[in-house]
Amino acid sequence: MKTIKISKLFYTASIIIVTFFTLQSCSSDDCEYDTQTKLIEPYTLNISTGIDNLNNSLPMGTLDPLWSIALPNPSPSQPKISDIFTGFWEVTPILTTNAKWINPDGNSFGFLNTPGFYTFERSFTVINGTALLTYNFNATIDNELTTVELINPSTVSSSLLSSPIIPSTFLFNVTNKFNGSVASPQIGVWKIRITGKFYDTTAIFLVSGYINLT
Repeated sequence: MKTIKISKLFYTASIIIVTFFTLQSCSSDDCEYDTQTKLIEPYTLNISTGIDNLNNSLPMGTLDPLWSIALPNPSPSQPKISDIFTGFWEVTPILTTNAKWINPDGNSFGFLNTPGFYTFERSFTVINGTALLTYNFNATIDNELTTVELINPSTVSSSLLSSPIIPSTFLFNVTNKFNGSVASPQIGVWKIRITGKFYDTTAIFLVSGYINLT
């Protein structure tokens, strides 16, 4: 009888020890509920124009590595960082995000830009386990902000702008704010897609803000 009781006691103690260390091992950020759902920390992505992967402002004439020009085609696939037109455009870099102005040419006065409609895009990835996507950014352009869209991995577009905006005639400052959220966002590559119109060769575009994934 004593042998049986000792064996049962040893078995119970073993279960407690294994359970304790299992719980301890799941206290890290790498713990998984199962093979499909991973615990993630809140993640903030700077989606501003004119920065690199480390959120540093880039010098004038550098290709923007994170934004692309989707239309018109043919056109440069990547825009260039532009200097400011003092007295007319917002001074950059923006202090909170390091955002800078971009355009196809990269010239500070944009004299070599072709007038017309341009579509700028920025991609980002939503991973498994993301419960909420929130966006909070400002966008402006010289001359007309035509459409602002959030595109999911199934290419379904959500419009964030009800009608075109023509910013201030004298100072194209960062006044056009877009914020909102998407619950249980689809896993995969999303896009911020913004279309604007350049009225003349002196043209420029800027986004400053963040995407948050929790």
